[in-house]
Amino acid sequence: MTALICLAPVLAGGLFYSQIPNKMAVHFTADRTADSFMNKNLVLFVIPLIAAVLQLSICAAKAIRMRAFAGSRAVRLVMPAIVYFSYYIVIGYSLKVLKEPAFIISAVFSFVLMAAAGFLPKAGGLPDVILRIFPTLKSPAVYQKTRSAAGAIWLSASALMMVLSFLGSLAAPFAVLLLCLILPPVYSVAAYHSQYSSNQ
Repeated sequence: MTALICLAPVLAGGLFYSQIPNKMAVHFTADRTADSFMNKNLVLFVIPLIAAVLQLSICAAKAIRMRAFAGSRAVRLVMPAIVYFSYYIVIGYSLKVLKEPAFIISAVFSFVLMAAAGFLPKAGGLPDVILRIFPTLKSPAVYQKTRSAAGAIWLSASALMMVLSFLGSLAAPFAVLLLCLILPPVYSVAAYHSQYSSNQ
């Protein structure tokens, strides 16, 4: 899933390809003036693909317990975070939406979703107030399933929100955010009923 985050710029680049100039600004001076440019095909498609392959390699190293290459959970989130922020700036600059409030708000929410999804698998127990509101999560099996589903939903929504942020509208990103809040509890109810039925 973190490798997919590295590929999010490919989706954004494909959707806004005709609006992006052939030479994209990739480096800026202290006064925010672009001073280095690259071909947009290289920036939008080749570099994200390389980043995704590197991220998959890091995840594979963890899977086969090669700790020297896998690093900690925080280290494994560095690559997606760097790709994410770099491409927000580069594509946002090319589309001239960097200073729009809707773009900034979407970027912040998108990163929060990505970070939450990244740390969710290691989350501990839930506070009592959450368990009172969502009693289905009291079942350990349902809680584990819901946690995994929520992580996948939030990470996918993060990439989608990245793309939507370049539209300069708040409506679509907030709709995605609302779905991120609604879908995990709905899933937990479905998982609870599925677990209960299978136990019968």
